[in-house]
Amino acid sequence: MRDVNTFNSILDNIARGILRFFRNKNLKYGVNSIVITAIVIALAIVLNLLVGIPQIKFDLTPDRLYTIGNITKELLNNLENDVEIVCLFDELQPPSSYYVTSSNARDALNMLESYGHYPRVTITYIDPDKNPGYMRSIDPDGTLSLSKGNFVVRRGTKAKKITLTELFEMQTDQQTYQSYITGMKAEEVFSGAIKYVAAEVTPIVYFIEGHNEISISNYSSLSNYLLNNNYLVETLSLAGLTAVPEDAKLLVFASPKLDLFPQEIDVLNDYMKVSGGNVLFMFDYDEYSSDMDNFNRVMADNGTVMINNDKLRSDDERTHLPGDPYAIIYSSGRNAVFTEPLQVALYNSRSVTRMMNTKEWLTLTTLLSTPEQSVSEPVSDSQEERYGPLDVAVAIENAGGMKVSKMVVIGNGTFISDAAIDLYGPQIFSYNSRMFLYALRWMLGDDDKVTIEPKVQRSTVLTITESQTRMLSLFLIVGLPLIIMGSGFAVYLKRRHL
Repeated sequence: MRDVNTFNSILDNIARGILRFFRNKNLKYGVNSIVITAIVIALAIVLNLLVGIPQIKFDLTPDRLYTIGNITKELLNNLENDVEIVCLFDELQPPSSYYVTSSNARDALNMLESYGHYPRVTITYIDPDKNPGYMRSIDPDGTLSLSKGNFVVRRGTKAKKITLTELFEMQTDQQTYQSYITGMKAEEVFSGAIKYVAAEVTPIVYFIEGHNEISISNYSSLSNYLLNNNYLVETLSLAGLTAVPEDAKLLVFASPKLDLFPQEIDVLNDYMKVSGGNVLFMFDYDEYSSDMDNFNRVMADNGTVMINNDKLRSDDERTHLPGDPYAIIYSSGRNAVFTEPLQVALYNSRSVTRMMNTKEWLTLTTLLSTPEQSVSEPVSDSQEERYGPLDVAVAIENAGGMKVSKMVVIGNGTFISDAAIDLYGPQIFSYNSRMFLYALRWMLGDDDKVTIEPKVQRSTVLTITESQTRMLSLFLIVGLPLIIMGSGFAVYLKRRHL
């Protein structure tokens, strides 16, 4: 019996010892520290494993710079033939140029990776230094003028070259004359090239010459938009022609200074009434220009509108750029052409007049009109001032011919030119571009989706005053260290009494 009691006593002592051991505060806090440390180490291991998986990426940029949009996704999903994107450089060594760094190029390549996830698209990296004959094999005639650092999008024998600079939106600082990147056009350019090589037929947009128009070279941004949406851009003179070429999808008159020749009137009328052609007229204010009687005859026959020989001014300071009443800010609503309200700026514009004899087969839509406190200043002494609101841009759909034709008349031709970027600034120019592209999409048809807009690189800047800077510096240099030291001393005092 004594042996049993002794054994039970020993067990009780062991149990009490174990309980005292686990009730020890030092052990409790030590175990907590061990558990927390283990959790942190486990999280670190999991995060490192996730980082090592290249497929898991998140685009947190404001404009989703590295993510393709729905238009591109639809294009890639509907491809019927295989398309190859050839990168003429080593994958581990992104190219660079005078304006574009390797880091910028890497941003574009991150965008390009999205295309490779579609079954009809293959991305290939070929270093010409290691494969000197490759460029000749894909461009035997040398028509593409390829060089290292280029991209080539191709399907069979149809190919399009892309340079590194084309992937970015550039602007020139007028003070330093240095160019810098303001946005990325990689999606627009790559998707446009894929659309071009995948299409069996490439329609043409003709810029008309022969009336002292602005040269097509001064519309490079507009030309690139069209080229990236599977439209060739060429020039055409109507003089001596009996008909507009059949491949003409759109005719553009970019700020003509001379009137149409009489024989060109019939050519234009046949193009619109018989062929159902699309015409864009853009006229700038010119104090020495004529009244454009022949142009007005064509526009009246096909849309009952005419361009006025005047100059528009706004007397409302809220509706023009600071200090310049001739740089008018226009606000539009939603209509058959614009799917969203727009605000654009046009400098030195002319007004457009609707004639009274509107036909039932014509559909006229006002795109832009001046504010109420605006004035039409006549160029000729024989004319009188007129007061707003006045139309400055209209769209006309004509169903009275053999085929439906569309026409847009704008009393300004420079708002979308390259010079407008410097005149208005990149922000207003982007608004002008959007308005213009909506008009293009309306004329060219719903199936022609113009366009994927460049993605702007944004940076958020926090502006603080000098006194705020001193207070922040004082907090970082003195306040924050005192808080950390005070917290540590409080923990020390608490632990000392455990």
